Amino acid sequence: MIRIAIIQFPGSNCETESIAAVRRAGMEPVVFLWNQSYDLLHKSDGYIIDGH
Repeated sequence: MIRIAIIQFPGSNCETESIAAVRRAGMEPVVFLWNQSYDLLHKSDGYIIDGH
């Protein structure tokens, strides 16, 4: 399954909608906090940078 990281920054508030959209597209969403280790991000096939 394709894994899509949803990068969450302080003050962003649309990760819930992004998670739902990724699931509707048949992919696996992974929430990635901006200050986490990049290992999780590198294991993803793509990413979304959320706005607010």
